[in-house]
Amino acid sequence: MKKVFTSCMILCACLLIQFPVLGQDAVTIETITLPDLPAYTMKLSPNGDILAVFVGSEAQALLGIATLEYTIEPALLPIQLLDPITGEKFNRLAGGTDYIRDVAFTSTGDILASYHLNGDIILWDTETGDEIRTIKMLAHGDGLEFMADDQTLLVSVYQAPHVFLVVDSESGAITRLIQDPYDSLGELGLMDQENRWDYQYIAWALSPTDDLLVTASANGEVKLWDMESLNQTTLAPNADDFGRFSIRLLEFSDDGSTLVYYDMEDEQTHFWNIVDQEEIRAIPAGDRKFAFDTDMGRLAWATFRDVWIVNIDQPDNPIQILEFDADFRSIVSVTFTPDDKHLIVGGFGAEGLDGGKVV
Repeated sequence: MKKVFTSCMILCACLLIQFPVLGQDAVTIETITLPDLPAYTMKLSPNGDILAVFVGSEAQALLGIATLEYTIEPALLPIQLLDPITGEKFNRLAGGTDYIRDVAFTSTGDILASYHLNGDIILWDTETGDEIRTIKMLAHGDGLEFMADDQTLLVSVYQAPHVFLVVDSESGAITRLIQDPYDSLGELGLMDQENRWDYQYIAWALSPTDDLLVTASANGEVKLWDMESLNQTTLAPNADDFGRFSIRLLEFSDDGSTLVYYDMEDEQTHFWNIVDQEEIRAIPAGDRKFAFDTDMGRLAWATFRDVWIVNIDQPDNPIQILEFDADFRSIVSVTFTPDDKHLIVGGFGAEGLDGGKVV
């Protein structure tokens, strides 16, 4: 296991004044330290009341945990639930036997689902910390999300071809399978790595109304799926060079009308009108870890060393709101709270890594 500093922290930036008059003196920073975690991932509940902190896939990579043969470190398994503003720890979810790939909250935050490498999906009561039930699912899953009814889960299984499972969280039944259409597996040409990456999705997002799914392949193609018919529309074609893994995060606006992603190939954040299926702007700002506020007026992002924010209509005037020292090298998440008053940034220092970069 690689050596990682224990100076993990979560930074809560309070944005006291709205753009365009935001300045350095308008931002206050509060820090939550996590001395008992060497590395972590985090996710904020939709209502903004709970921050789930856990050792997810990026943290596992930084810690040098192998994906196939490894020995479990029990201290890395529990999920910690924090108040995102005060940092108060109010629950610890323990009972899983394998590392976590992803977690998902219901809209009210009262239930958390965790997806583990062994295929277990565990449902937790966030108030009591009790396990509600365990669903046995496919191993090698890489993500999950509650759908609008707060009962159905969309589960992503990273394989070639990639598959999405629609799962009833009460019965554990798989009610639907979503994947690229084919008559013969052989026709996909999966022995060729370039073809294989066409059918492996590095990022995905479900629209707020559950009618659309968007995916980004390892080759940079962005596709929009109609969840009823499974018809696909290509928004952005493959990149010139295959296997660049250039799009790591896809986000819908709250009303589902706009899709946003950052492309490392052209170093721009792209905005698409989903109704017209047209790109409405691309701005030379952003990074792999980004967030935008409710009104889509501000874009925030983090590099490995600093945090920036910009008015989307004034992309040439970004403001650096935080700069880390040389030992602080990995940002795991950037997110606005639902009231847009705070920006939550999580990260930690790492030693012996190539600039703290996670691939």
